[in-house]
Amino acid sequence: MVSDVRVLVSGASIAGPALAHWLSRRGAEVTVVERAPGLRPGGQAVDARGVAREVIRRMGLDAPLRAVYTNTAGAYKVDAAGKVLETYRAEDDGGDGYISEIEVLRGDFSRVLYDDTSAAVEYVFGDRIAELTQDADGVDVIFASGQERRFELVIGADGLHSALRAMVFGPREDFVRHLGLVLAFYTVANEFEIDGWMIDYQNAGPLRGPTTRPRSDQGDRDALVPRPRVRCRLPRHRGPEAAAS
Repeated sequence: MVSDVRVLVSGASIAGPALAHWLSRRGAEVTVVERAPGLRPGGQAVDARGVAREVIRRMGLDAPLRAVYTNTAGAYKVDAAGKVLETYRAEDDGGDGYISEIEVLRGDFSRVLYDDTSAAVEYVFGDRIAELTQDADGVDVIFASGQERRFELVIGADGLHSALRAMVFGPREDFVRHLGLVLAFYTVANEFEIDGWMIDYQNAGPLRGPTTRPRSDQGDRDALVPRPRVRCRLPRHRGPEAAAS
């Protein structure tokens, strides 16, 4: 299908390049603008479940994403003594369970989408939308770099603190409500020798408890603490046999 529609997408993380994939396949001339100087690495795991797996298959990205997935075998919920309370495996519920069969770190997911679309989509890094004016036929855009261009459609895919959304609809404080949950993610040495299994610690109080998981790319582990200043001793586990004993 051929189209003369020019589309500007703001944001080159996951939503932006994924949208660019489908728009370009339908014949649109797509530009993705990203204020960062390049693809942003890092971030936590993205789980592909249900219809998302079918979308990935239709995009032709099943193999590339499986090539970089975290390969987490499963998860254990444990108590303070290290006793396993529940066990979840990646293959449970057809791969759509507590641990997703297709689980990819955000930065790796972004890279796969960029590699898939970069030949057909224009990417502009280190720039952002500074002003836009809409009329009945399209949108005039002024970039922070001073460049001026016109598009039939402008789409914001630039995340929770979207500057574009604030520009069009007003301050984010008018629309965003804090839910009272704080998450802290960080990487530390794998001193607990976690091997392919996520350990979910349950006895740190209401809505408080660390989760440790292995990092396939570093041999380290990621820990998330839903609220700060949590102190506890984590059980030593290596693999399912040790954890289940």
